[in-house]
Amino acid sequence: DRQRRAQIEPLWAQCKRLLADKEVDRDAAVAVRWSIEELRVSVYAQQLGTREKVSVARVEKRLDSLQRARYG
Repeated sequence: DRQRRAQIEPLWAQCKRLLADKEVDRDAAVAVRWSIEELRVSVYAQQLGTREKVSVARVEKRLDSLQRARYG
């Protein structure tokens, strides 16, 4: 569980920073937030399943895309 949490927590911290930034596309940031929740489900409650394919790499890619859109 510690290893899994260690993968997810930095993503969540980055997402929170983006959600707090008034210049970031709010809808896109909220979508990434829900992707992180889906990732948590896929990691801790696999039997529930997820709505979309999700992985650490996919969430990182979405966060990077949001940051690039904001900061160039």
